[in-house]
Amino acid sequence: MFNRLRHSIKITQQDATDAAGKVTTKRSKVYIFPYHHEVTVSRSYDVLTDTAKIVLPKNINLPVGVELYAGENPIMMRGDIVELSAGYHPNMQVVFKGYISKVNSQIPVTISCEDEMYQLKQQITKENISEKSLTLKKLLTDTGISTTYETKQIEAGLGDYRRDKVTKAFLLQSLRSSHGLLAYFVDKILYVGLASWGNGKKHEIVFERDVYDNNLVFLRSDDIKIKVKGKLVVGNTTTEYDYGDNQGDLRTVYQYGGVKADLDRTCEKFLSDSKYSGYYGTFTTRLEPVMTHGDIVTIKSYKDPTRDGDYLIKSVTLTIGVNGGKQKVELERLLSVGDTEETTQE
Repeated sequence: MFNRLRHSIKITQQDATDAAGKVTTKRSKVYIFPYHHEVTVSRSYDVLTDTAKIVLPKNINLPVGVELYAGENPIMMRGDIVELSAGYHPNMQVVFKGYISKVNSQIPVTISCEDEMYQLKQQITKENISEKSLTLKKLLTDTGISTTYETKQIEAGLGDYRRDKVTKAFLLQSLRSSHGLLAYFVDKILYVGLASWGNGKKHEIVFERDVYDNNLVFLRSDDIKIKVKGKLVVGNTTTEYDYGDNQGDLRTVYQYGGVKADLDRTCEKFLSDSKYSGYYGTFTTRLEPVMTHGDIVTIKSYKDPTRDGDYLIKSVTLTIGVNGGKQKVELERLLSVGDTEETTQE
């Protein structure tokens, strides 16, 4: 039996600056709201930015003369640091940390927040990029991304690479479009290249005990149809080959370096991993333990233990508020023993 859910919002003010970056107003206060109406946190490796939406109560008691979001020096402004904590008494843990990206002035007040990617959306690359045989590692270094943040990236050659001055976040997003390289933050570490890195936490869920709602379906591998477009990237040359079922759902798999035989093995393994007998879809469970993409969830069943298995998590949506706390978990795929990911896919 769980105790009462607690939740709070911590806002740390940041200095206000003008377009040139000059400080116009010194701001350093910390405000803690021990309540809110509802918070929704969305996390996925499939999108560049993790987000949070905070809906405040309609009536908030503020000190005399203090504005919530209006005026020259309100409690909250765009760019202020937000930390959301939640848990069942006596446990409390941070479930989201990021920055205010927008405050909607309608009633009730809604605050939109973004994770560390918010900062890279404010930063412009210093100069146009034009280089032959550029590597991913050098690109992250030359743009200052890997000197500002701890980064983990695969070894990948980008070939002849050209890009006008853009925000650093746009640069990362374009790498997905052009080279299939996923980019996302986890705990201020920037990962570029893979959907998972094998270092996520492991959780256990008993279907009949812990799952409140679900659209999970248990399918046999023979029922799954997938078509893979394999892309072998060697230097400036990209060669494409098709694998799997012509009428199946399309997936794209990238491999950097090697020969076609290596791509064959990569794509066949991807097909084997993707066409498994097991659960597909999403399920909703309690707030604890808090999960995130890249974690592994072991799903067990009292009624049918033959369906037990370890699954990689693709995305998690947390909802916390006056109606309690829950998280909707989307499964990526069933994991086999010693499973690792060595290529990129989208």
